[in-house]
Amino acid sequence: MSAEANDMAEKVKAEVCLSLVQVIHSWFMVLYRQLCAAVSYLFVWLTCFLRVPPKCEKIFAPTEFVECIDESGGCGAKLRLTVVSNNFDKVPLIQRHRRVHKALAEAGFGMDQIHALTIKAWTVEQYQKKMAK
Repeated sequence: MSAEANDMAEKVKAEVCLSLVQVIHSWFMVLYRQLCAAVSYLFVWLTCFLRVPPKCEKIFAPTEFVECIDESGGCGAKLRLTVVSNNFDKVPLIQRHRRVHKALAEAGFGMDQIHALTIKAWTVEQYQKKMAK
């Protein structure tokens, strides 16, 4: 084989190797993104459903009802939290919300991780009136 043919073969090998590396890199990036999404969803589930309600039940005990719902489709950026407790009796709305924010932070779900949060912090009487409608 001539030197020119040998150079051409080496150039083709290099291009094939580069193409293969690019394909593998693309495949790993897709896999990485899917893994990150799964881990994020797992974090949301663990925090929203396993840590937040028990923390709220403990802080605002006795509670009638506690519910944390992820309305963002799995990323945890948009939550709806309902806490029903007579501990909110005669407490202004802004103070109720501050207490709930503090409980979320203690549960490891601070506002640096949440884009939108809907808080329903009601007394038992307010909750019963809402449910009766």
